[in-house]
Amino acid sequence: DNNVLGYHWPNGAWWWDSGLRAKEGEWNHVAMVVESNGITLYLNGQSAKHTFTVPEVFFQSVKVGNYKGWGDRNMKGEVEELSIWNRALSEEEIRLRRHLILSQDSPITGLIAYYQFNETTNRVNDRIGNAHGQLNSGAHRAISTAPAGWGRSAKVTLDSNTPELNLDSIGWRSKLYSDEDFSAEAIVTQIENPHYDFPQGMIAPYWITNLYSNSLSSLYWEMLQLKVQSNENQQYTQATLETRGENNFGPQWQSQCQNKESDSSNFFLFDGEECLSLEGSGQWALSGLNLSTFVQNKPLLPNNLVLYPNPLPSGENINFKNKNSQKGRLLVYTTEGKLLRIFPLSPEEQSTYLSLPPGQYLWQWRGNLTWEHGVLMIH
Repeated sequence: DNNVLGYHWPNGAWWWDSGLRAKEGEWNHVAMVVESNGITLYLNGQSAKHTFTVPEVFFQSVKVGNYKGWGDRNMKGEVEELSIWNRALSEEEIRLRRHLILSQDSPITGLIAYYQFNETTNRVNDRIGNAHGQLNSGAHRAISTAPAGWGRSAKVTLDSNTPELNLDSIGWRSKLYSDEDFSAEAIVTQIENPHYDFPQGMIAPYWITNLYSNSLSSLYWEMLQLKVQSNENQQYTQATLETRGENNFGPQWQSQCQNKESDSSNFFLFDGEECLSLEGSGQWALSGLNLSTFVQNKPLLPNNLVLYPNPLPSGENINFKNKNSQKGRLLVYTTEGKLLRIFPLSPEEQSTYLSLPPGQYLWQWRGNLTWEHGVLMIH
């Protein structure tokens, strides 16, 4: 009752009260870790453990959103993705991956099944192995609204004496503030792919912060600096800070304030005293960018990357020809903006199998000299 997280396991206790209650009307990140001495449930990075002697179980099949095929035990909600592991993940791993889509280019130890539910048919593909599934009993696909995507996360421990957080590798600098002494663990995630529900004029990347603290005091960002990704010869002077809750979705973005200043590396400074509310946990994005200068220190090279054939016959390899010998990455998205594939590209011509159903897709090339984008058709 009341969206309390529980579990079923031999020798366990289905009636055990974890004290973890999923909130309605927003996304919740849920994990279950099974060890020999107990089962730990996680809800948005917070944990509760039921200690008992846990027997091994062999899974012959898995149902998602339903209990044992019973007609009155169906989940009322949406599932963004599901990952199954053959090892116990640590609390740090769970928190760091809370908002991240796993990348096929970076295999992770112990991941044995991975479902993103991106297919256009009733088939559900296992992105790691061969444990494919099927949609049944009225389950259907919906456009994702989850605050998640491909990107990077970092963890920093902060307290009253060391409130600064400098993560230049993901474009984030900040200073935490409280009226009282505090200690907190901060997880900052940079999401590279723009979400489908971004307001017009908002750009990627965007950031999500999750603060974990036993302090009773409220935590706010006294200062924020966010970095715009751009070609190296572009410099900006003005941007607006947009925010929403850490698990919110849809048109809940709130314009906070304009930047106080910017620097040549495209970091925008926002003053907590001038903004409406910069609570510690939340989602952060930039909009309304004004380009101040266009420094000709590197050329823009049109049509640097060639993809062929395009349209691509289903089941055939696609070829990439890098006309200017750049290193970079090719990102393939759905037309709704959901990242599907990432390919690191060398200066040499190469070929790969996309394993995507027929349809229209968007691609983005991110090189060390240029960024380009286009449309890919598969028929």
